[in-house]
Amino acid sequence: MGRSFQMATDPANGNFVRRLCTPVKVKRLSQAALEVLAIIAYRQPVTKGEIEAIRGIRCDRVVEGLRQKDLIREWGGAPGGGPPDSLRNHGHISAAVRLRHPGGTAGDQRYRRRHRD
Repeated sequence: MGRSFQMATDPANGNFVRRLCTPVKVKRLSQAALEVLAIIAYRQPVTKGEIEAIRGIRCDRVVEGLRQKDLIREWGGAPGGGPPDSLRNHGHISAAVRLRHPGGTAGDQRYRRRHRD
């Protein structure tokens, strides 16, 4: 057999071993998703309207895809308990791109200035 090897297991464990040996496919984000994620990371909290104004194109599907992948979340809400209107990234995204303190982003500083008492 040369440099190869053969694994054997109890047939009852076959499905488990097959899943372990199946290579994981890395799903990459589309260019649009990366753009939206970058905008949210830099300007958070940000509304979809603000993202669309920056990009010049609707972003509903991209935002929904990022939300399903658990990369962003809704944050805040409209006055009077309306639906959330702002988006933020999850903390694990900040850690991955080495943002030490998300509160120090330009978006947070603008938000604080707009909503001072």
